[in-house]
Amino acid sequence: MRKDRHDASQGSRPPHSSRGLTNGVQRPRTAERGRTNGRLLGRINGLTNGLVNGLTNGLVNGLTNGITNGIVNGKGVTNGIRLSYQHRKLGVAAAPFRNKLLVISALCVAVLLIPYVLVFTFPPDQVDIDGYFLDWVDAQIFVDVPDSENSDVAIVEYAMKQDARASYFYIRTDGQMFRGADDGADGFYVFIDIDGDSSTGYSVRGLGAESLALVIGWNHSLVLQETYFFDHRASPNDYAGFSKSGHPAVAFKDDRIEIGTNIILSPESRAVVCARHTDVADDWSDANFVASGPAVRVVEEFCAVPVTSGDTDELMLKVHVFGKGPSVELTGLNFEMMGNVTPSAIRAVESFRVLGDTDSSTMEFVKPLTLRQGLSTTIELLASFPEGAAGGTFGLRLNGSAGLIFEGNATIAYDSTQTDCMVTHIMSPSTKIAIDGAFADWKTRPTREDDLGDAFSVDDANRHNRCQDGIAGGNGVLLHGGRRFDDGGVEHTGRYCPGGRP
Repeated sequence: MRKDRHDASQGSRPPHSSRGLTNGVQRPRTAERGRTNGRLLGRINGLTNGLVNGLTNGLVNGLTNGITNGIVNGKGVTNGIRLSYQHRKLGVAAAPFRNKLLVISALCVAVLLIPYVLVFTFPPDQVDIDGYFLDWVDAQIFVDVPDSENSDVAIVEYAMKQDARASYFYIRTDGQMFRGADDGADGFYVFIDIDGDSSTGYSVRGLGAESLALVIGWNHSLVLQETYFFDHRASPNDYAGFSKSGHPAVAFKDDRIEIGTNIILSPESRAVVCARHTDVADDWSDANFVASGPAVRVVEEFCAVPVTSGDTDELMLKVHVFGKGPSVELTGLNFEMMGNVTPSAIRAVESFRVLGDTDSSTMEFVKPLTLRQGLSTTIELLASFPEGAAGGTFGLRLNGSAGLIFEGNATIAYDSTQTDCMVTHIMSPSTKIAIDGAFADWKTRPTREDDLGDAFSVDDANRHNRCQDGIAGGNGVLLHGGRRFDDGGVEHTGRYCPGGRP
């Protein structure tokens, strides 16, 4: 029976056309739809799509998004450190005790030093006139050798500062401020050349002062403190050209004083200080000084002999130069010649070293001469004369406005002294009187003494100097305005000296 069924079934199945075979076990190689829809499509849609939609998409949507949205967005490590039911502890490295102590000590030192650093490193532009003088630690201080016999007015130091609204001055003496020894008065005069032009203002010590700050006192007290402006219409030699303009702020302690004014300065402004005590010679600051920069004091010594031998290199003039500030290089000299003879050569010598030669009124040094603060030197000027100069006269002096030539800028204070003649006669004096500054030609003329014997002067023996009461302060201080007269009775105003107490 089985065999028959088997045979009957096989006999009824045509070759290569049965659906069971094609869709079941086997199909022709040309179509193979059954296998495709059975195993192959099952793998593709089952295994392959399962991987893609299961594993791959699971990783993307599960693992990847889980990591991204969980870890990164804060449900995990980043915002919450990590999902955990346990408390988290942050470990802190313990610093050694020694390091802590060093840091605390450094902070304490810094706190203590900050006020001093601020004072010394960043001093205020404006000076507080308070008598403590801390505002002057950064100023350029000019140093003087005291000259006055009264130490209270013997100047030792001075300085100047300025800002956009005011000017300030500092002075130190060798004694006590405003002690008023011997029932006298102590006064300090600060003459200020605002524009730096010596041809404008009151003529004093080579400056043209447009302003003045004046302070007078005694018994360690201030009696007068005023500022003045000079009338440009007045004579440059007339002290009465000053008119009161205000009152400066003043503070002093022991040997120092600071003065604040509303006088506005310029970069070219210069000043000079005069300190005086009743019946005592004045003490002037050696330098015409500025707020900062080099300053030089020059003293011309006229030392020509009355009659030269006519040889070469005759000594005519000594120039004493003092450094009063930062170093500066002197590169030459400008001269003014006197007399009626032109020299054939002028030579400058310093410590047996030739600085330069010229046959004109300008000399350029071979090598610059460096002038340092606190140091001084002397330049000797020698003249040689041409043939035929016998009987003539010659004299030499520095140019009044630009006698010294510097590499850069420097303020100059000129002074002069005469130990012999300004002008010399060459070989022999003239037989005729010549008004040339040489006086050997007067030696053969008879002279006559003053019969009245009333000539006296604190300046020289050739002028009458009469003083009369000139200015009286509102507080009863009586000062004396000096009035000078020459031998012809012509008045030369301009000298001013403090008088005694009323």
